[in-house]
Amino acid sequence: MIKAVMDELELVDCVLQLIATGREDDWWDFKECHHEDKAALLHDIICMANSRSTRDGFIIFGIRDKTMEVIGCENDSHRRNQQIIVDFLHSVKFAGQIRPRVEVRTVQLQGHEIDVFVIKNTHDTPYFLTEDYFDKQYKSRCGREGKKVLASHIYCRVMDNNTPIDGNADLIEIEALWKKRFGLLQTPLEQLSILLDEPELWTEEEGIYYHRQFPQFTIRITWDADDEPDLMHQESPEFYHFVQTDKKAYYGMLRICHYGTKTLFEHSSLS
Repeated sequence: MIKAVMDELELVDCVLQLIATGREDDWWDFKECHHEDKAALLHDIICMANSRSTRDGFIIFGIRDKTMEVIGCENDSHRRNQQIIVDFLHSVKFAGQIRPRVEVRTVQLQGHEIDVFVIKNTHDTPYFLTEDYFDKQYKSRCGREGKKVLASHIYCRVMDNNTPIDGNADLIEIEALWKKRFGLLQTPLEQLSILLDEPELWTEEEGIYYHRQFPQFTIRITWDADDEPDLMHQESPEFYHFVQTDKKAYYGMLRICHYGTKTLFEHSSLS
């Protein structure tokens, strides 16, 4: 597993590693040049965003996808920057107005400029349209005008294959994408890390906090001396307590449980 991109050097190293594989897969795709038509661009972004992968996806421009030759895209008249992509995605009618997050990066490789669309991994899958997107300017080789990305169709990427633009993903893939949204593909500990980012959905009842949508996750702080405040252990408090207005120290244990039996996390606390 190649770690998430943090800076330009890591991105260059990542692209080199992917080129060295000599193939494409579910979270990376090579393109010789940028898309001529916006429908194909939108389709590729949606497919990459709707991946089972648990990491960011890459659409890498300026690489021949058969020979892996670095040809660059510095002379590509169809290049698009960050703002163009953001404006384009906001012009498309996505369900719930939830759109794929795309970061446009450019790196230098073998004397060429390589553009990388970083498709952020999120739990907002599946992404799909509520209205057809029709690119009127597209013209096929046979002279047919226009290309359409269909509303209510779920496109995804499986290994190195995208769902056809006039098709729909297999049911098993659609099911997996909905499970990804609701955190059902993760272990309980992985689910917990997601739920803790939603403090507004946690409710307290009789000293126990539970998630309103997933009440099997509970948080409880138990104090010394059977929760009797007057008997809480106050010996040898930490040094920083002596610079506080209230110098009393209370010791307890924070415990997070799953279905009330499995302790996912516990930590002794001092307040």
